[in-house]
Amino acid sequence: MLDQGHTPRCLIRGRARDLAVQDDAIEIATGDVTRPASLDGAFADCDAVVHLVGIIDERPAHGVTFDRIHVDGTQHVVDAARNAGIDCFIHMSANGARPDDGTAYQRTKWTAEQRVSDAGFDHWAIFRPSLLFGTPDPGRPEFASQLLNDLVRPFPLLPVFGDGRYEM
Repeated sequence: MLDQGHTPRCLIRGRARDLAVQDDAIEIATGDVTRPASLDGAFADCDAVVHLVGIIDERPAHGVTFDRIHVDGTQHVVDAARNAGIDCFIHMSANGARPDDGTAYQRTKWTAEQRVSDAGFDHWAIFRPSLLFGTPDPGRPEFASQLLNDLVRPFPLLPVFGDGRYEM
């Protein structure tokens, strides 16, 4: 983005400010996708929104649920983007997102996709990564590291079923 002359703006929650990118070429806006009023003005003068918010585990006692973050949070970002006159929206969903038969995670990611596709943006895209890698929050590994620690390391050998050749 920088090479193309754009100035990226990262929307972060207030308590995440210390983890934010420290680069003068990147603008920082503070907001919370669960609080629509905090998004007022966050997308002013932006050309597009790249929505990457998601959780992999719920904490209902703290108000952190798949519905609240994936569905409601996406709707709040969509609404704020539309109110700011943005016509390009890129949304990160999840591999396996579907309306039924999946997990609550997959169902809410599907519903969020529908919120984006129904919003009336002139240009929009939804992508479904299979694994995410990144710098973890202190004390919480990111998804791929958590998968490695929980499912791979405990077993010295992992069987490969079939001949190991599968079409993707």
